Amino acid sequence: MIKKSPESQPKSLRTRLGERLWSKAKERNGLPELSVESAANLAEANGLLENHCLVICANHTSIRDAEIAVALALSKLSNAKRFLVPAGMRHYDLGRDVKNGMLLRALRILNVHVIPVVQKSDLESYPEMKRERLLLNLKTRTEKLFAKKGSVYGITPEGTRNKETGQLQQANTGIAQLEKYAPKDRPL
Repeated sequence: MIKKSPESQPKSLRTRLGERLWSKAKERNGLPELSVESAANLAEANGLLENHCLVICANHTSIRDAEIAVALALSKLSNAKRFLVPAGMRHYDLGRDVKNGMLLRALRILNVHVIPVVQKSDLESYPEMKRERLLLNLKTRTEKLFAKKGSVYGITPEGTRNKETGQLQQANTGIAQLEKYAPKDRPL
């Protein structure tokens, strides 16, 4: 059987949708075209996804960061088989944020799985047992994700800017400990 080159194979529905979302996100947010270096980095990351997992970490500076990151990943990482994205429970909680809660759940159609986590600034809103269940779910889903090649874990850590001044603060290290969930034979 003759193997087609990647350029001649039809794009998946998810990739085509990602390209549209990326185009709209660029337009809506006034983003420039990707630099040559960024495009090359994304192409390299896409190639690595054939045999590895990928962690994408973006600086969280705007409410639109998630839209931009998901659209970019869907459009440029065609070798990604599944995405896992932790998100603040306050955005996932239908009782607090119906619009975002529904949107985050709808991403499953594209194999983008949003896992709610209670953020440090929101601890009082959820009982300890619920927070523990959410953390266990995050740990379990993360371990399963890292065991499968072609998986992408997207994070946009918060808590590194002063809300009043915008000044950078010391980063929180919790999410940086993801490596301990990776299989020993396939480090991140």
